[in-house]
Amino acid sequence: MNQESVVSGQGSLSAQIGMAIMETIIEKYRPSNGTEGSNFMEHWCFRCQCDKPEDEEHCPILGKTLFLSLDDPKYPVEWRFDQFGIPCCTAFILEGNALPPPRCASTGDLFAETT
Repeated sequence: MNQESVVSGQGSLSAQIGMAIMETIIEKYRPSNGTEGSNFMEHWCFRCQCDKPEDEEHCPILGKTLFLSLDDPKYPVEWRFDQFGIPCCTAFILEGNALPPPRCASTGDLFAETT
């Protein structure tokens, strides 16, 4: 894991430990077949404010889940199992509700990937 410390500008052991903990706690979800995927998207994606094809706004999470494998580090963590073992999307915003304001571009990301 090559995580960058926002404060020191160097690889940080605490950032590496934080990522390791997140990866072990979060169990990513990927539908096992087309029917399961269709049901999941009907329940989450098709009712979500983040994905509005008619407005030409497409959810980047949905696209990544379709072409990345579950073990790919870039596979979205937003598609995961909740505490009861039920698949969910943590980025879900019910259609009609306002999207949250964009994140401040000047604020560093504690778990940002480095290249």
